[in-house]
Amino acid sequence: VWSVIDARELVPGDCVMLSAGTAVPADVFINDQTVSIDQSSLTGESLPVKKVRGDQANMGSTVARGEAEATVYATGMSTLYGKTAALLRIGSDGLGDLDQLILGIVLKLLIISVVLCSITLIYLLASGQDFRHSISFTVVLLVASIPIAIEVVVTATLALGSR
Repeated sequence: VWSVIDARELVPGDCVMLSAGTAVPADVFINDQTVSIDQSSLTGESLPVKKVRGDQANMGSTVARGEAEATVYATGMSTLYGKTAALLRIGSDGLGDLDQLILGIVLKLLIISVVLCSITLIYLLASGQDFRHSISFTVVLLVASIPIAIEVVVTATLALGSR
């Protein structure tokens, strides 16, 4: 006996009927028949993919043609669609790998710049240079040595390198 239920009520092991025009409610294995599945929302492929007995159909795709019985094997965040959404959420919380690498390099260069500029200031003052001139020179040196535009340079370099 078939009944219509909400997709969120499905659990692994449930049997579902897939028919033309309906969304695949969970990750399923096709039990019988042949259906064409539009997976464009998952893969970007514009043409429907033929699925036969034993093939997988994923949540987020749509049945383009045919009708088949299928068994649910994953729901919610356990589906391919859910795992993809989780990855996107993880990536948007913090810095990406490249951003973390750039930040680490900038911090190391900043520390080196401050140390070297401090040494330069001490040397200038110890050698009898005017205090005002020594401070001005050290500040200019510090500002010039901080890699403030490194992110822009890396982005431009990667863009040019991808050609």
